[in-house]
Amino acid sequence: MGRKATVEQEEVIRAAIELVKARKHASVRNVRAALGDRGNVGTISAMIEHWCASLDPESRDLLPPRVPAELIEPLLSLWDVAIAEAGRRHEEARAQARGEIEEAQTARRQAEEGRAAAQAEQRRLADLLDERGKLLEAVQAEREEVSAKAQALEAQLREAVQARDSERAQAEQVHAALRKENERLAEVLRHERERFDAQQAYWAKQVDQAREEARALQAQAERERQAAASKLAEYQKRVEDKGGELLEAQQSLIEIRAQHEALQSRLTEQTRWLEQRCQELAAARQSWIEERRELQSALRNVQKRVQALGTTNARLLERWKQAWKRGQAGEGAESRQPDR
Repeated sequence: MGRKATVEQEEVIRAAIELVKARKHASVRNVRAALGDRGNVGTISAMIEHWCASLDPESRDLLPPRVPAELIEPLLSLWDVAIAEAGRRHEEARAQARGEIEEAQTARRQAEEGRAAAQAEQRRLADLLDERGKLLEAVQAEREEVSAKAQALEAQLREAVQARDSERAQAEQVHAALRKENERLAEVLRHERERFDAQQAYWAKQVDQAREEARALQAQAERERQAAASKLAEYQKRVEDKGGELLEAQQSLIEIRAQHEALQSRLTEQTRWLEQRCQELAAARQSWIEERRELQSALRNVQKRVQALGTTNARLLERWKQAWKRGQAGEGAESRQPDR
């Protein structure tokens, strides 16, 4: 086998563009045929892939699907084997036909010896020709059947591509809806966190303020208790010194004790209010925790739906690949059907 002539990238691109303009498949085989069967198959495949990669997405969508580069050489080898086998069978049929013709000629020569033998041989030749005609009709019918199957496969491929596009559009809509829902949930979670932080800061400030007030009341109560104790000691001393002032001292002591009890009551109320605020803060924190768990559960559900959507997209892609392979196999069977 001679060395294949090299081709340039520009030649391959021009040939592919002309095929696309003619609404033909820009496959490696068609491009190589357009170049006059020049160039290595692997080299032409790499150049076509480089050209397709340089196109923008909109232009790339206009191109028909191509046979993978790693399948081109095996398919061409299989095609050569099929051509060789068809040639061998054709030669065998021709040899057989030549033998039959020679036999017919011999029979015709022998028919000159007697009309009966000639008529019998003529009928045999007629039967052979009739059988050959039936064989040709069978070959034509088989070729029409293969063509019909190829057209049916092309129709199935078009339907599969349309179904894939429709399912892809639906999947993109679902994905967009899930993305919006995820963003909405994230925004809600952010608002809830901000609200909880604000409430926590508010209640912390209230608790600190209540503690400060409680400490102030305790300090005031302690000061008044010390003052009352001081006055009580002074009154007791005065009672010892002045028995006549005992009643007045006792009355003052009662008033001081009443003031001390009032302060103690206020301190108890402040302490109870502080405990109530702490309980409210704990309830608010628990409510925020429950809401956060609900939001996390919703986010996990959204992630599961996104994963399910990814699985669906993978299945759709696999279905499209299978339909594409069936279409390529039908196209190869139709384009490479040898003439009988």
